[in-house]
Amino acid sequence: MNRMVSGIVLIMLLSSMQCSVFKGMSAEASGTIYIRPDGSVDPPDAPILNAGNVTYTFIDDIFVNATGIVVERDD
Repeated sequence: MNRMVSGIVLIMLLSSMQCSVFKGMSAEASGTIYIRPDGSVDPPDAPILNAGNVTYTFIDDIFVNATGIVVERDD
């Protein structure tokens, strides 16, 4: 029983640490962010997590001082 509780607490601690790492990232882009036809994100340092060129997750607020986010990928 104690091992299970310790495991759950450890998982919660690691999860909260991961969230705080993402919050520390700078999210201001200097130009337009593109999701290219091949699934890549340009610029590569944009705060968008790409999972298998299928699912894209914004990992922070995005403030863009150009035209915004352009999605060129189908499906």
